[in-house]
Amino acid sequence: MKSRPVSSVTTPQSVEPSRWFYGSGFDLTVGCGAWSVPLLALGYYAGLNHAQAVSIVFYALALVMNYPHYMATIYRAYRTREDFSKYKIFTLHVTVLVVLVLVLAHFSYQLLALVFTLYLTWSPFHYTGQNFGIALMFARRNGVKTTPSLRRAFYLIFLASYGMFFLTVHSLTSADQYILSLGISPTIARILWFAMAAIFLGAATYSVSSFVKQVGWRKLSPTLVLVSTQVVWFAIPTALTLFTHIDLLQARSTAGILAVMHSAQYLWITSYYARREAGDEHGNEAARSASAPAWRPFTYFSILVIGGIALFVPGPWLASRLAHIDFMSSFLAFTALVNIHHFLLDGAIWKLRDGRIAALLLNSSALKEKIEAGMRQRWLERPRPTLRWLRVAVVPALILLAGLDQLKFYYGAQVSNTANLQRAQQLNPYDAALQVRLARAFENDGNRAGKRDALEHALQINPTYRAAQVALARTIIESGDFAGAYTHYQNMFSRLEPDADSLVNYGIIAAQLRHDDEAISAWQNAIDHDPTQVNAHLRLAYAFSNQKRFKEAVLHYEKYLALVASEGAQSTVQGPFVAQVVLQLAEACRLSDSIDEALHFNSQGLAMAQKLRDNHMLALALMQSADIRSEKGNDSEALADYQRALTLENSGSVPNRPVDWLRFGQFLQRVKGDQELVYTCLVQAQSLLNSNTGLKDASTLDLVNVRIQALEAGLGKPVCQAIRNGLTAATARVLTIKYDQVTASLAPQAVATKVSSKPS
Repeated sequence: MKSRPVSSVTTPQSVEPSRWFYGSGFDLTVGCGAWSVPLLALGYYAGLNHAQAVSIVFYALALVMNYPHYMATIYRAYRTREDFSKYKIFTLHVTVLVVLVLVLAHFSYQLLALVFTLYLTWSPFHYTGQNFGIALMFARRNGVKTTPSLRRAFYLIFLASYGMFFLTVHSLTSADQYILSLGISPTIARILWFAMAAIFLGAATYSVSSFVKQVGWRKLSPTLVLVSTQVVWFAIPTALTLFTHIDLLQARSTAGILAVMHSAQYLWITSYYARREAGDEHGNEAARSASAPAWRPFTYFSILVIGGIALFVPGPWLASRLAHIDFMSSFLAFTALVNIHHFLLDGAIWKLRDGRIAALLLNSSALKEKIEAGMRQRWLERPRPTLRWLRVAVVPALILLAGLDQLKFYYGAQVSNTANLQRAQQLNPYDAALQVRLARAFENDGNRAGKRDALEHALQINPTYRAAQVALARTIIESGDFAGAYTHYQNMFSRLEPDADSLVNYGIIAAQLRHDDEAISAWQNAIDHDPTQVNAHLRLAYAFSNQKRFKEAVLHYEKYLALVASEGAQSTVQGPFVAQVVLQLAEACRLSDSIDEALHFNSQGLAMAQKLRDNHMLALALMQSADIRSEKGNDSEALADYQRALTLENSGSVPNRPVDWLRFGQFLQRVKGDQELVYTCLVQAQSLLNSNTGLKDASTLDLVNVRIQALEAGLGKPVCQAIRNGLTAATARVLTIKYDQVTASLAPQAVATKVSSKPS
């Protein structure tokens, strides 16, 4: 039988090209992301219940998934001299620039924060671009003819879903000094999210319907799965984060799962490309040139794994062990810059408009190009004999270092196990984040000295590590060394941009040390950094009240209460404290001559005290209400409030305060009430001040004694003695008398018959 020529094997008319790369099941699952929902659900559950185990698993997966996928791009761009020259702007010039930034990022935490945030923001865009490219590739591979407008509409699907992510993450507040946020208003983010959703739906309807008309639903299945993957990766998590209390975006497990799925997808497509480039698609020997080397999957993946280790692992270890640079900062710098280099290089080398790429991925006829590709000199797979000894020496060293790195991470992830954390410290003592975890473990063990030593060691490694600075400041405060905490905060602010929480604490310490103006300045700066700092507003309100700047105090009391109210059920502030602040606001309004506002807020505080059934607060609110009504000229209502408050105090349900009786007496004197009533109030205040249970206040006692002496001169000794002897009955009369009786004149004899002769 005659053998068929090669052309009959490779001609599209003879054999229909396969729609799939490795088979429909594997391609849809890994390449198109059909496994996204179960993996994300599993990752989210595991992250909530087994966070420590999840972090260890993801760190181990990085060796065989994440790191190799970066190396796959290096392999693709640097493997041949031709590819290196073709993309020289990226393989050489951009690489030199990235290396320079990488070095600088080790010495500037601001630059590190910038590049790390850029990496985190760019990563989902990179995922999006890959999903779009593969979706379009499958569409074209299955017969879809695209026009520029149709392609742009299809791209809008992916771009809009990334826009949802961008808006959401940059509307969240970052608690990490290395992650910056644009601070987009959550309200604006929600509105724009709906705009992105509308663009997504419109673009999907137009482009997908056009695709379906050309080839039908069945051939479009991989493209549709990739569109749904984009929804699962970005649209649904952002919706949950913006509109519910489920935050998938900031969950470490979610980020780890996405990275693993993206890496698997990347390795899936690049391995297929490398296999076809070697002329060996599904064992098709006919397409391979006689001089082209066979596809060697073990060699290929070994290069990716070892190369991936070389990209990420040695750098931070050398920087920390040799230069004593913080391992954590170095790791972040390498992670960010290697990724950014990968994004730039990847965007340059994977273009379907490139003839060779189109030939190998779209099943177009370019057999000659394929064969030539297999014949090119491969720098990475076939080094010169003189360099082979270097590979033999380096590969085992990299594998050993990777194992050491995994062991350190495993020990360091045991956040509650002091012994294991110390083992990780022995492997690499120049890791500030590890020292902070060790400090927390010491704290759980009750070892305060060990905690402080670990934090101080962390700052020796990295003085700009905010978490260590903040933790050490709190440790010093807990020790009662306010002067030391004051100095620590000043040193901290000289190295780092102050954060709102630290400014609030610094203000409290400054106030303790009588640096009042400095405290006020710190709290105002805290509000400038974060207007929602409730504690800063309350502290300023107290400080301005003490300085008799009541109008300014009122503004901050109101802002504090508005912020607490906006938190609703999530607020940690208890109801009694809120009621107390409302009454303080009412008092500040009264003292700033805003009587109507004072009465309004007092009524609110009074209602809250009654609802809480807090008699002590109710008595305070009634006394305050009486003072406000008195100033407003509502004397009859003021009298009733004074009497209600003092009745509560007289009943023993709340402490009997001498100053309240003095205030009542002053009120009666102001409205020209019967002098005997005034005298009764002052004697009661004097009795409480002189008793063992009374509040000792020398200035108040002096004031009371002076006023009593003045009244005794007018009333006469018999009347005064009668009131003193029958003080219980006299106070009962004062607490029940009507306003129209307050100014009535009573003869001394009448008074004497109405009061008991027995001492109270």
